[in-house]
Amino acid sequence: MTIILADQLNFRPPLPEVYGCKDYREQRELVIRIDELLVTNDTDLKFQKICLEQYDAWLGQDETNSDADPERDSWSPNYNPYTGSGKLKQSWLNHCKVALRANIYRYLSDSSNRELSVKLADSALVRWFCQVGDFGPVKPPSKSTVNRYESWIDSESIHQIITGIVQQAAGIDDDAAAEANAFELLEAISLIDAWLDGTCLKANIHFPVDWVLFRDICRTLMKATVLIRKQGLKNRMPQEPEMFLREMNKLVIKMTQCRRKKGAKKLRKAVIREMTKLENKVTEHARKHRDILEKRWMETDLSKAEAGQIIQRIDGVLEQVPAAIEQARERIIGERSVAATDKILSIYEKEINIQVRGKADAEVEFGNSLRLTEQFDGIIIDFKLYKDPVTDNAAAPFLGNVEKLNEITKGNIENLYTDRGMDSEANVSILKEFGIGNGICPKSPEKLKEKMADLDYANAQRRRGSTEGRIGIFKNRFLGGLLKTKGFQNRKRSVAWAVLAHNLWVIARLPRKEDVQEGEPPNVVAEAA
Repeated sequence: MTIILADQLNFRPPLPEVYGCKDYREQRELVIRIDELLVTNDTDLKFQKICLEQYDAWLGQDETNSDADPERDSWSPNYNPYTGSGKLKQSWLNHCKVALRANIYRYLSDSSNRELSVKLADSALVRWFCQVGDFGPVKPPSKSTVNRYESWIDSESIHQIITGIVQQAAGIDDDAAAEANAFELLEAISLIDAWLDGTCLKANIHFPVDWVLFRDICRTLMKATVLIRKQGLKNRMPQEPEMFLREMNKLVIKMTQCRRKKGAKKLRKAVIREMTKLENKVTEHARKHRDILEKRWMETDLSKAEAGQIIQRIDGVLEQVPAAIEQARERIIGERSVAATDKILSIYEKEINIQVRGKADAEVEFGNSLRLTEQFDGIIIDFKLYKDPVTDNAAAPFLGNVEKLNEITKGNIENLYTDRGMDSEANVSILKEFGIGNGICPKSPEKLKEKMADLDYANAQRRRGSTEGRIGIFKNRFLGGLLKTKGFQNRKRSVAWAVLAHNLWVIARLPRKEDVQEGEPPNVVAEAA
């Protein structure tokens, strides 16, 4: 069945005229310009097509169940987009459009789900951009709906949208309109030179300490047990669940105070044995309550999904308890080191790594490696978040970066500049193989002095300092400093949304043809912008 999507522009009431607030007028002009970019690029229509393709692909996985619930997949819309006759629901198309724009504005303004829901209810400008409540009563999406919007499509699909916008801004898009610079920029962006750098995207966890890990396990299990007991499902316990958590907190405090006492090593071993015994008791009580809930959830006020969420929360912790106890025994009692790949850094975040950065304020960081490639104007051409640890000068990830960059720029890339951490013979050979100029900063001072004699190379290396600033802007301005999203796939999707919002923000602030006044040289406008 072939579905034809027709993106009908919504009637939107005019924005109110506001005088005397320069900051608001600047924000309003920025939002209007981003709206123009989305309309020019047909981003709303492309987003709807991607949503429909992913929904049909999911539905095809179970052809025998036509009434399958799409909520079981993280990216699927929360209801079937088709009517009984096979036509698309207009409400579903509207949700797709709101989902795209709400995510863009959320990362553009660095807002939480709750904050964005409030802004949609209160701000005429935000409603106008997100196309919510055009006329009549205002019905903004709730916090939970805004949260579902973020997982509407996967990160790879968002990457496709970003690539289309970058190519159109550069005038190399397949669309004929791009040849005339459909974004009406004063000059098409250049993809000849690119700057690549990496950073650590920190996970939202505390410093991984074994005894605090025990406390996290106890707290999660006992809080879940409290929820079950509140529903009237109880199993015999010597004390209330909160008392177990109180005992664990006392042991954590006792452990931290051991290092100030004589024979600290022996005391630490004794405390960790006490914590292990208590942890085993907590685990057993939580497992019994979990089994009771699984068998008798129909007797409670919980829905099947709510009961399943509690069971899933307990199972996710129980499966890590043996490894956490063994890790503490090895490190504290056995005084033996544990390989970094085998360490449990957090019971809530499994897919994070130890990043030895060697920086003044961050000797060691915990998270995932993130690589960004930007062009001269600061637009992020390519990005990648790595699940496994990545070494700066490793050839495999660098080859992936170069291949993707060459694909996005359609072979227009001529020079790639990086810091000295990525310098290696293998990486230099990769650039040579693709016919890309070697802009890697060499580790050898002699080679660096020789290459800096070239004025173009020297200027490009000085420009590389702006890439460090770009990473800071991206992480602090668009990701809020510390990304709170849990799970690698969710963090990967959040990075993609942030890159999309960032690129629209940068392109919207570039000088346009209409900014050139009659008789005014273009370079004056560019410098003023």
